[in-house]
Amino acid sequence: GFLRMFGAEATAVGTSVVVALVVALTRPAPTLFEALLCSGYFVAGGLWALLISLILWPLRVFRPARIAIAGALDELIKVASSLVNASPEPEAQMARREQLGRTRTAIELARARLGSGRKGRLGPSRRGELLVALLEACDRVFGAFVAIEDSVAFDPKDQPPQLTRWIKQLADHTERELSRVARALLAEEPLPAPERASPGPLTSSLLPGALMAADHEPRILVRATERVDMLVQLARAVDDPSIPVAGSPSDPQALSSGASVWSLMRDHF
Repeated sequence: GFLRMFGAEATAVGTSVVVALVVALTRPAPTLFEALLCSGYFVAGGLWALLISLILWPLRVFRPARIAIAGALDELIKVASSLVNASPEPEAQMARREQLGRTRTAIELARARLGSGRKGRLGPSRRGELLVALLEACDRVFGAFVAIEDSVAFDPKDQPPQLTRWIKQLADHTERELSRVARALLAEEPLPAPERASPGPLTSSLLPGALMAADHEPRILVRATERVDMLVQLARAVDDPSIPVAGSPSDPQALSSGASVWSLMRDHF
């Protein structure tokens, strides 16, 4: 019962220990030798279950959600690519709108897969919470791209002359970073840090334009770049426990009350 406060994985361990205890109480051993023999069988069974669950038949609870989120990332890359050399013609705008619809569908599919994967789990999971945050970051990036799409849909004469170059840089940055995130999610491997330091050349070229009150397009592009970078930072923490995430509800030390593990155990007792 105490292990429930340490997340879903610890809860599963606690449940197995309780079942073993109940079985042991209903099957007492008459001698010390038989008690030690039963304990040896219990340890051997645990090692056999460990071999099956980690090597022979690993159960990846969040695997479907990972695949769905990677698909949503691929659709986001297509949205960013569709903004390059965008045409105000009705046919081009319709094609971009259809791509936005496919992206929204992919995000909702990932949300459904993630919800079904979390169903029935008895406690919080750091990886599960981070995948939820990663999906919300995809939604925020999608919102920024929609704002850019609305901007390029108007008369090009009212747009800054550098807008085409900025959108091309944003699309390249998005494709490079989100492709790395999608590959890491599918491979279930930690995502390495970005090679380029922040702020990159895209942000450096956009910041002067974002400070101008006349044009709103640079501010929208800066916001989209920041959201892409935040998504990458969240993705790095999914499979790397050494990267801290502020405010994670699955970590006891990150609770809003600031309670220590000892105080939580005392309250549970």
